Amino acid sequence: MSPGGAIAPAGLAMHTLPANLRLHFDRMGDVQVRLAHEAAPLACQVLCRIALSNGLGKVHRAEPIPTSGDGPPYALVQGTVSDASGELPRLPHEGGLPIGRGAVVLIVGSADIFVALAPHPGWEVSMTVFGHVEEDTMRVMDSLAALSVHTITHPVHGTVMSMLDQPVPFGLSVVGEASEPVPLTSKPASAEPFGIPVEVDMILDNLLDGSNGSARLIVHPEWAPLGAARFLELVDEGFFNGQRFFRAVPGFVAQWGLHPDPQENARWRGIATPIQDDTRRMPNTKGRVVFAAAGPNSRTSQCFINLVDSPHLDAPAYSFAPFAEVIEGMENVLRIYTGYGETVDQSKIHTEGDAYLVAQYPKLSRIVAMRRHSRDIVAPEEPSNREEQQAQLRTSGVLDVSPAFLGELSFYVLALAMLARVYVCRARSRGATAAGKVV
Repeated sequence: MSPGGAIAPAGLAMHTLPANLRLHFDRMGDVQVRLAHEAAPLACQVLCRIALSNGLGKVHRAEPIPTSGDGPPYALVQGTVSDASGELPRLPHEGGLPIGRGAVVLIVGSADIFVALAPHPGWEVSMTVFGHVEEDTMRVMDSLAALSVHTITHPVHGTVMSMLDQPVPFGLSVVGEASEPVPLTSKPASAEPFGIPVEVDMILDNLLDGSNGSARLIVHPEWAPLGAARFLELVDEGFFNGQRFFRAVPGFVAQWGLHPDPQENARWRGIATPIQDDTRRMPNTKGRVVFAAAGPNSRTSQCFINLVDSPHLDAPAYSFAPFAEVIEGMENVLRIYTGYGETVDQSKIHTEGDAYLVAQYPKLSRIVAMRRHSRDIVAPEEPSNREEQQAQLRTSGVLDVSPAFLGELSFYVLALAMLARVYVCRARSRGATAAGKVV
């Protein structure tokens, strides 16, 4: 549930992702993969999305368990997942589960996955383990590793690799909850990679004494990747603009996330599928930003800022995983009006919108706008040549002339300058002559 008993938006059912994936090989049977959602939420989500779209792939490499020696490229079966969206190669490294026999691994930066036939110590630092093959279906992997192969040498690393003479296709599907639609975020969860924090500006008004102010947040995708992706999606959509802190409890939290327009709230209830819980990696301390929730895997659009340290929200029973923190303007956040506490009826915000809040709770502080900080926005590329520069100036209305005219103008300016110089020289000559006569 939300901190202090807040309720999630009505009409949003709770869903879960499937527990397993199935790799189907026509002549060899099925391989059941138990997904590791907590360790690799992004990889699991994207692969479920692909599986729901009649996912396909092809095994092209098979390295048997070596009889002597250790290390790469031994003891694995590798294939490529068909990924028309191009999401898999954009995923960051996740988790750090050890790669033992049966581990199913995404090779970061590619759409290739492999199943380990034996342990590979240390590989987990750069590869993502997103699941494990059920032991009773590992026989299929062992059979693939026994097929005929030829060797090639990797053009960059020089590694000798065993490639199947005849690649083996497979189908990818979901099991467990496979018969039900799997809820995924409305945009790829991989929009923001790990390790690239994003700053967000929050413009505030109607603070204490009716004053205005601002605050800056920094979103940490590495803290809570699914929460960070959903939050930035809402920011980029402008969803938070004009919203009020309808639940502001002194000495606890300031919460927002319901749109002032009832139709917009209804639209988001229809498209904003609840996202899966992130593993909590950071404590709920003062200034950290968290999604409100109504239970497991129920986060949608409501967020809150911790006004104080709230260690009780770190209890295992909750799923309050901070994904951002206030880095500037916390003094303004602490001036958010908290006099109404938890008396606002959230259901009336859904049906009546801002009209209800303005009439009944006029002192509620408001988010005027929330947007990415300007330095996180990519500037347009500089024009590559003089003609492009002139074209850009003409389009902006700064210089409404053609390049040909500019050339002619330059010629006349140069001619006038030369005439002026001749005139000055002659004037100086006449002045010198006159001065000579005086002397």
